[in-house]
Amino acid sequence: MSAASLRESWLAARAQWAGNARLRAGLWLALGLVWVYGLLLLADHLQAQAVRAAAIHEDMARLRPLARSNPWPARAAESAQQVELLRARMASGADIGLAEAAVQDWTRTTAAAAGLKVRDLALTRGAGEAAGDVRLRLTVELGRSELMGFLSEVARRQPLLLVDRLVIRNPAGSGAQAEIELRAPLAAPAAAATAASGARR
Repeated sequence: MSAASLRESWLAARAQWAGNARLRAGLWLALGLVWVYGLLLLADHLQAQAVRAAAIHEDMARLRPLARSNPWPARAAESAQQVELLRARMASGADIGLAEAAVQDWTRTTAAAAGLKVRDLALTRGAGEAAGDVRLRLTVELGRSELMGFLSEVARRQPLLLVDRLVIRNPAGSGAQAEIELRAPLAAPAAAATAASGARR
């Protein structure tokens, strides 16, 4: 298409635009509709962004207290304190012979004080087991109230003494006996000294 033809088309369009009021009104109406539609799309986009920002802000507000208060260090410190308190309740393993003698003497004396008749009291250690915790087996004539009193004293004992096993033999007949396996955990000498120092503080 030549330049002259383009010019003629342009002049014809201008003349039609100037002389046709309906054409001008229709075009302005179409532009207005496009403008309004664009504004609606922009409003929807802004509303969606506002909702998303509000959700992110809510999540951050919910997570912020968790970031400020981390419970794990406090729990770890509490667990370490409980371990030290348990070690403080354990007898020192510096001299296993003295520890065994002390546990035997306490067990025999406490059983007698509770009214139990001791049939046998012996140290026990599994085959191949290294010297560590003090273990002993106590056999007594069964007296239920006396046995409960003795077990209560075991539970309160310091240093710690545990009941590993309790067997009642011939409970319904004459000559009923209770066989009790006791264990006194021993702390390593260094650990026991540390625990004792911490308990004093």
